[in-house]
Amino acid sequence: IVTTMRTLYQKCKLVHGDLSEYNILYFE
Repeated sequence: IVTTMRTLYQKCKLVHGDLSEYNILYFE
């Protein structure tokens, strides 16, 4: 269970990071 949660957390962090970079480029 811990491993699954960790994997999901890493995926969410990667997705959030991509969205953040996209938003920065979009707003600029």
